[in-house]
Amino acid sequence: MNLADIKVVMTGTGELMIENYKGIGEYQEEKILVCGSHEKLLVLGSRLTIDYYSKYDLHILGKIESLQWIG
Repeated sequence: MNLADIKVVMTGTGELMIENYKGIGEYQEEKILVCGSHEKLLVLGSRLTIDYYSKYDLHILGKIESLQWIG
């Protein structure tokens, strides 16, 4: 797995900043699937919302319970 693919910065359990992503594969209140070039990041929680996104970064708010890397 290329760990330089997606960069993740988490502030507590309520805020997540993701850089260098390629797209959003799935977006629900309980899970958000973020796609990178070589891997995917599954964000699980409750009341998850995408606060903002650009082609460079993505900002997620809500109660973040877990992050799972999918190769």
